[in-house]
Amino acid sequence: MFSNIKTILLIVLALCVIAVGISEAAMKYTFKPTLFLGEGSYDIATNPGGVTVAAWGGGGDWDAYKPLCVQRYNANGIPIGNLIRIVASQYMSISNPAVDIDVLGGFAVAYRDYNQSLDLPTISASIYDANGKFIKKLPVIPNDVYYDVDKLDLSMDANGNFVVTWAVHYGNDLNIRARRFDAQGNPTTDVFDVAASVGDKDSSPHIAMNGAGDFAIVYQRSRTADCVDTQYSKANQCDDVLVQRFNSQAVPQGNVIVVSDGNKSLDQAPDIAMDDEGNFVVVWQHFRDLCQGMLACDDIVAKRYNSAGKLVGNLNVVADYSNADTVPRIVMAGQAKFVVMWSRIDPSPDSVLFHAYDAAGLNLTAKAVNITDGMSTSSNDNSVPAVGISDKGVINVIWGVSLPTSWGDDASALLYRRLIPSTW
Repeated sequence: MFSNIKTILLIVLALCVIAVGISEAAMKYTFKPTLFLGEGSYDIATNPGGVTVAAWGGGGDWDAYKPLCVQRYNANGIPIGNLIRIVASQYMSISNPAVDIDVLGGFAVAYRDYNQSLDLPTISASIYDANGKFIKKLPVIPNDVYYDVDKLDLSMDANGNFVVTWAVHYGNDLNIRARRFDAQGNPTTDVFDVAASVGDKDSSPHIAMNGAGDFAIVYQRSRTADCVDTQYSKANQCDDVLVQRFNSQAVPQGNVIVVSDGNKSLDQAPDIAMDDEGNFVVVWQHFRDLCQGMLACDDIVAKRYNSAGKLVGNLNVVADYSNADTVPRIVMAGQAKFVVMWSRIDPSPDSVLFHAYDAAGLNLTAKAVNITDGMSTSSNDNSVPAVGISDKGVINVIWGVSLPTSWGDDASALLYRRLIPSTW
């Protein structure tokens, strides 16, 4: 694959423009050129001042030797320092980075590592100071704990304290667990249960944290009940979206919030964002039960909550009978404004779009904005985004793309782009 990087890069550069002014709605965006990052899994985070850290690369369970790459960018999108490489333990596999950055620019990267002695994937984290200097690598899961890990996420407060959450296969169950660390990477809690139901499958955790360290974890629960409606009938796949809130010491606050009760639908792929007051927004992918006979018709919906976990509003981000809108991501900027971005997989070519909202849930963009504007999308498909945002509303996004090559097959690549709003 890496022998073909130059070919892919030339294709990407051919698709880019120097800068394109987009005016699809009341709010205008200037789209900066796309940058080619490489391949693999990926994440990105932006602090309030606009400093961004991107992490990407790695391999699968049996795809060794490929490092994770980390690059910092200043508020103008200019790279800071050299590329950082995180190498797998014992030259085994490493993948699925989750990254966040504090207000001064210190950051942490959690990732799916490999425990050679147990012959199982585990989770490690590497932490860095505001100058990009490596501080330490640490095990998120104690080395004597034996279980298989899946999806993971990380969130950091203003002072660099952070929490990692993940899904774990434990026996026949799939549960959500987490652990909190201080800014020096010292654990301040043991591994604790976020969701540990018997018989149900809890997966896809995402975490949001405010500057003071209060946080909330959203996850998807596949219940043992059958999910049957007029167009969808499948045993044991009736999915809910749930949230648990915690204070800065990782003590649960209130009961689990049932955001979506999918008695007649699949509610999947949730994400969450939180402002500094602890108010939060949950977004997810909702399978529509009546969709003109289509088998793949998904909407993006959201709910807004105050800091006490009380529902304050609902949002239909996108409800389109002719498209499958999937895997939403949400980020929140200063003044509690937020952006919801998602992947549209039908019709072809696949695209990535977003809406921007104010703190009251008012849509600032009206028509969904396509992040691939200014590029030719006739011969490539764009997939799941990872998003960061500054307090000025500057969006930093990484997404996957399938590109045609000179040798006839498609190649997978990652693109990075900045979107600058005219107002915010």
